[in-house]
Amino acid sequence: MAKSEKAEEKPKENLNVMQKRNIIIGIVVVVIVIALIALLTRTPPPTLVIQTNPGVYGQSNNITALPPPHHPNDVIKIILTAANGKNYTSLASFNTQNLPAGTYHVVAFDVNTSGYSSSQLLNISKAPLKLNLTAPSSFNFNATGGAISFSISSLGNQVKGTLYVNGAKVAETSSSGSYTTSPNPGSYNITFSSQGNQNYTSATTSANFKILPNMVFMHDQTLNGNIDLAGNVTIEGGVTLTTDGYSIIAGGTFANYGTIITGYANDGGEGGDLFNNATPGGSYPYSYGGAGGVGGGCSENGGSTLATGGYFSMTSSASCNTYPPGQPPAPNITNAVIQSWYTNGIANYLTGAGGGGSDYIGFASGANGGSGAYGIFIQANKIIAGNIEANGQTGGAGSEGLFVFSGGGGGGGGGAILLAYGSGGYVPGTYSYTGGIGGSSSSNGGGQGGNGQLITYNYVTPPISVCNGVCIGSNKYLEGT
Repeated sequence: MAKSEKAEEKPKENLNVMQKRNIIIGIVVVVIVIALIALLTRTPPPTLVIQTNPGVYGQSNNITALPPPHHPNDVIKIILTAANGKNYTSLASFNTQNLPAGTYHVVAFDVNTSGYSSSQLLNISKAPLKLNLTAPSSFNFNATGGAISFSISSLGNQVKGTLYVNGAKVAETSSSGSYTTSPNPGSYNITFSSQGNQNYTSATTSANFKILPNMVFMHDQTLNGNIDLAGNVTIEGGVTLTTDGYSIIAGGTFANYGTIITGYANDGGEGGDLFNNATPGGSYPYSYGGAGGVGGGCSENGGSTLATGGYFSMTSSASCNTYPPGQPPAPNITNAVIQSWYTNGIANYLTGAGGGGSDYIGFASGANGGSGAYGIFIQANKIIAGNIEANGQTGGAGSEGLFVFSGGGGGGGGGAILLAYGSGGYVPGTYSYTGGIGGSSSSNGGGQGGNGQLITYNYVTPPISVCNGVCIGSNKYLEGT
């Protein structure tokens, strides 16, 4: 009987174990279902929107925060925390335009529903500085300096800019300013710069100009070198400038209110004497200046240029015929031609030839031939030519010997005047470039020298590069400025 009761208790125990297992499984299922329901029905956090990231200091940049969809009336607070711990707060929206540059931790809190928040990092970079600098172009000396204006733009004028002229600090501003340099000729290098600050990058802008010297001849002078000047050259009224074969190059205006005399080339032939024969006049075979006249009394020939010098020939009856110099041709001028002439010595292309010397006869010394005139080359943007004289020298007079007179020396050739001008134009002047008169003699005067010529040329680009400043070496002609 006892064994039967124990057999009945065993199925009951198995039933209890199964019931417990089912209960546990049910509980787990319920927990999982509840978790899934919570997950599926969970309200999202506020929506945080940054218009531009990274932003730039001083530029409008909106941050907005929207409440969760299931809590449309919740109040959302925006908090921005800077690297230094400073907080900036606002409700629903915030504009970062006035925030310093840097990195910010941005959080949107749902004030009404605890635990709901969104966050982002915002970078605000430095803004580029706006600098403006205005300086003049290079100009000719006028007793006033160069006017400079400058400005810097930053929110609240928080950044300063500094103006330097040739490396020296001359002004400072956080907005705008002006400055006038010294009026003295020279180069002016202008720099306007700022190191910036927390909110603005550093910046620099620069400009440069020259105050070009002017040359004013106030007294009679003789050149001993070329003038190469970026400014103006002026010869005042009543002043005589002797150029002696040198050139004048000006980047501005050449104005002659006085007189230019080109001078003589000292190329006249020598008169004969008891020990030496007479010599012909000096020649310039590539020159467009005038040729020299023949020495009197069938003496020495005049020097030649591209024109034949005066000469003589004997007839069958032993009489003498003399012939005047020819006329030089007009050149075809281009930039390349002028550049070639200038490189090879422009006097070789513009100088008049010398007159022939006369022979010694009957104890009468011969006469020297007249020298040819130097020519002149003037280049300027504008030329006011004035009075220019390039006349050949008169031949020497014959002398009296034993019942005879020697012939006169031949006259020197006139020089060529070459005027090259640019867009400023050309005001014609008064020119003379005649050959020198033959030397006088009671019996046989010297022959007349040949005429030079006037050559004008309107360039687009200056044939000869103008120097940026005074490039006349140690020569100092500047007076009064």
